[in-house]
Amino acid sequence: MENDYIKNIAFEQLIYNPNTGIFTWSVSRRGVRAGNVAGTKEKTGYRKIMLDRRFYGSHRLAWLFIYGEWPNGIIDHIDGDPSNNVATNLRISNTSLNAANKKTPVTNTSGFKGVSLVKSTGKWYAYIKVNGKTKSLGFYDDPKIAHNSYTNAARQYFGEHARSK
Repeated sequence: MENDYIKNIAFEQLIYNPNTGIFTWSVSRRGVRAGNVAGTKEKTGYRKIMLDRRFYGSHRLAWLFIYGEWPNGIIDHIDGDPSNNVATNLRISNTSLNAANKKTPVTNTSGFKGVSLVKSTGKWYAYIKVNGKTKSLGFYDDPKIAHNSYTNAARQYFGEHARSK
């Protein structure tokens, strides 16, 4: 019931452009004019839109506008950019597949996703997380070879969701 209520409010107050992924207000309301871009960008890159005093992820609202129903699961941004809510950039995912599609963290010191240096041995450790569990892919002398091991495993486990960078 609550989802139907918010769905009605969203369709009354917002306009979604599936080609740009941008929401605009269709009506003027407190502090905003019709035609203004809706929502605010979070530090994480996601955009949030307030409807009836509650915030909603614009990627989830985009799914609602595209398919007419609330998403059942996690919405994954295919290109890894959480602010890109273009219709063709969104897909339903799960926690593991969504994590597989994340970019290499800025804290990564090896420069390669799924690879870290074991200082005590000087070897490069390749690993992958699948369903919350870390799987060892071996130790290598060269970080590029370790990364190849990760890339192959990512394709095997995650298919089109695999991101190697």
